[in-house]
Amino acid sequence: MTLVGTGMCAALNAHAGLDPRLQCEDDFRIDPALGVAVVSSGNGVTGAQGRAGAVLTTWSVIGEAEAVGSGVSGDAVLDAGFRRAHEVVDRVTWSWSAHKPVHSAAAVRLDGDRLWLAHVGTARVSRIESGRLTPLTVPHTYLNSLPVEQRAEWVEKFAEVDRVVTRALGYGAPEHDVAEILVKPGEWFLIASPTVHAALSDDVIAELLSARGRSLEQLREDLLGELAAAIVYERSVAFVIAGVGEGAPRDGQGGSSRPPPGWLFQPGRALPEAPPEWRRETASRGPDARWFAELAGPIMAL
Repeated sequence: MTLVGTGMCAALNAHAGLDPRLQCEDDFRIDPALGVAVVSSGNGVTGAQGRAGAVLTTWSVIGEAEAVGSGVSGDAVLDAGFRRAHEVVDRVTWSWSAHKPVHSAAAVRLDGDRLWLAHVGTARVSRIESGRLTPLTVPHTYLNSLPVEQRAEWVEKFAEVDRVVTRALGYGAPEHDVAEILVKPGEWFLIASPTVHAALSDDVIAELLSARGRSLEQLREDLLGELAAAIVYERSVAFVIAGVGEGAPRDGQGGSSRPPPGWLFQPGRALPEAPPEWRRETASRGPDARWFAELAGPIMAL
């Protein structure tokens, strides 16, 4: 069986829809030859600070999958990718505190008739079936960490409780979840960054992606159009519509066009010591403009 699908990464403006002037802080990659699809989200506080970590996350998962090669179980592949993503995001943002971006990611690895899922933060993997969207991952939010019987009371007291993220890349120790399901040809899944599910209900997404007579590319554009209409202010989105197919793998596609340069992308090898510029203290406010332009700029431009 083969992983098939398509994806999209875009910056959306409530007044202009798809806005090429904005820097998308999310990223995605689908690589059918590796059987891997990943969506990453970097929610920065100012500017597009989250973009560098999102690109590094995507390519860390893809790079580690390629480095381990065949014969390694899907859970080990995704675990290696998420651990490396956690490491590089931590290195990029090590001296930030108040302005540190919150990075979420979700990925799948197709291995025979098994689909391995990994996620951290509020990125999600869902199954598209019979006009419904069934979540296969549980977002790492404070609300979901509470006992079920207490959640309604917390939502009533604090409406934003479901947006408080309890796990993210680059914070503390790696805390991603990995799971396994059995699959068969013809099954479809949505891997999405947090804004997708914040903007649209599961019912709306399921109706869009279950429409008959629409090509995969048309479904992608339908979902993007609905997101553009629903977005408030400026937001980044990324998603992959992935399915289990048959036949030879097709070419991969992604938001960023090529692997990031430099010492932060070293698939299958330990990362070297950071150059002195990357160890510069930034007063816990995030990177100064020159530092960010010189070092993160080339990554964000991919």
